[in-house]
Amino acid sequence: VTFAEGEPPESLAALRAGECDVAVAFTYEGLELTTDQLDDFEVRELLLDDVRIALPLDHPLAAHESVDLADLAQAPWIAGCTRCRGHLLALADGAGFAPDVAFETEDYVAVLGLVAEGLGVALVPDLILRSAPNARVKVLPIDPPSHRRVFAVTTPDLTRVPAVAAMIDALV
Repeated sequence: VTFAEGEPPESLAALRAGECDVAVAFTYEGLELTTDQLDDFEVRELLLDDVRIALPLDHPLAAHESVDLADLAQAPWIAGCTRCRGHLLALADGAGFAPDVAFETEDYVAVLGLVAEGLGVALVPDLILRSAPNARVKVLPIDPPSHRRVFAVTTPDLTRVPAVAAMIDALV
């Protein structure tokens, strides 16, 4: 088993080109992969991942039970990958503001470190928070809630390969 990281469009292109056997991909609400992007693939949903807001511990909203994104309209933001940034922009637009993106990184450990230092706030999926928690960051639900879907993708032919089937079963 080997592992390579790539955003959903690139990982699906690698799968289509035969460069990998299984892609683990994700979509955010409002930024779903299109039927054209998923044509000829077998897709198995793995989980629905809640998206949370990460705040510095001393942030005024850190004592709340949840956070309305409109209350963070003036905050500096930390954005992630292209799809993650698109999700942030869509949610912010729905809340009536354009976020001031002060920092960009695809490394969630770095994102949480920047938040911990008080340099901004960030949207972070639960799956990341479970694997890379930061005790110096307060994580709260957002209102309204948002999610990302995570799924395994392969080709119909590859579903008949025992190792591929075992990998998908393990992921599920």
